[in-house]
Amino acid sequence: MTQNTENNYFDLIVNGIGYLNRARFVTPTQGKAYLAVSVTALHGSADSTNYTHFDVRVVGEAAKEFVTAYEDEINDRDSKVMVRFNIGDPQPNSYTAKSGTREGQLCHVIKGRLLKITWAKINDEVLNIVESDDNVSTSEPDQQQADASNDNAQPVQSTVETQSAESVPESDDIQTWETQLSNVVKLDKDDPNFKTKRVKLKDLGYRWNNDEKAWHKAAA
Repeated sequence: MTQNTENNYFDLIVNGIGYLNRARFVTPTQGKAYLAVSVTALHGSADSTNYTHFDVRVVGEAAKEFVTAYEDEINDRDSKVMVRFNIGDPQPNSYTAKSGTREGQLCHVIKGRLLKITWAKINDEVLNIVESDDNVSTSEPDQQQADASNDNAQPVQSTVETQSAESVPESDDIQTWETQLSNVVKLDKDDPNFKTKRVKLKDLGYRWNNDEKAWHKAAA
């Protein structure tokens, strides 16, 4: 008798548009550290937008690249990082807030896995993101939907250290590196100057290209 050992799975995928915040690395008591981010998803009328909160583990490689590249903007309360996302395996979760305006209150969030980011806009700038193997539309969302405010979303204190351009010390190595820049630049995350160089590229007008995993000089 032949036994069928094939495993079958049912996928539950949430597709939507929302704002990213609270990018950080989580170190559990058991297991490896992982990249996580909060998503405030928009739904309902653009005139009276409702919000659903997700707290997700970033598992898609392109999504990891995006969150890593723009963690400063994601954790900056003065920036709005809007994305079109795919979240898998959503599960409700409850917890008691330990700080902030809701300290001591029972809060609810939906856990999940961030699979893909297929469109992104930081403040007024639409980024070039290409997902050639994705069947989800990567076209820009309706303008009313894209302009919806996240003022009602619960503000969260960032747990990731951020750097502004003013706080980045420039060594001779950085200055030499800057004079040798081409129109397309790839950074090594193991480089001890990785964050400094990333901030410098942003200041010089470079933009992250998620398809090529590189920084491109913006056209004049």
